[in-house]
Amino acid sequence: MSGAFIAKRFVLRLEPETFRLVMDAIMVVAGLSGSGKSTLARTLQHRFGFAIVSSDRTRKKLASVPVERHAADAYKAGIYTDANTESTYAGMHADATHLLGEGTGVILDGTYQDPAHRKAALAVASRLKVKILFVECRAEDAEIRRRLIEREKVGNNPSDATVAVYLRQRQDFVTMAEIPPSSHLLVDTGRPIGEIISEVGTALERLSV
Repeated sequence: MSGAFIAKRFVLRLEPETFRLVMDAIMVVAGLSGSGKSTLARTLQHRFGFAIVSSDRTRKKLASVPVERHAADAYKAGIYTDANTESTYAGMHADATHLLGEGTGVILDGTYQDPAHRKAALAVASRLKVKILFVECRAEDAEIRRRLIEREKVGNNPSDATVAVYLRQRQDFVTMAEIPPSSHLLVDTGRPIGEIISEVGTALERLSV
């Protein structure tokens, strides 16, 4: 499977039936590059035992690019063309379908700036009759810039996003107005991570009622 990896850790505080319902779920962790979505996705993985399906890893696997290699492509060029982006999200949703069929909850980690990709994720959830929660990550502009500059210096991140890419994404990101409020959780990743995880858990339990 492209871009997917699993941690077998579970939410022990949930009753067995509630846990089963929560595991039959998709979490879409979305937002601009640098908004903290991948960091949050990894924390959610360790907390809930879901598999992460990453757009960065899926894209590079499909393009036969080593995940650690920086693809020095401009916005919507190279492996980031619209066609490659469509293939990336289609691959992510195919992986999610496979994992959910095996009884594993899924975290979809990507910008999801295009409503068409969000609609496709909703279609997967509808077809498989599982719950879906969109967790939209946001952060202050200065903090996002700081994170991206620091990440570029370190150079070992699957994401190739730069401040210039972030600024273009910010222009193109379409608000999630089409997502039902009950399935849309907006989080500020500058807040304590424990608070965010608690909010996500509460939202998942409410969806599973």
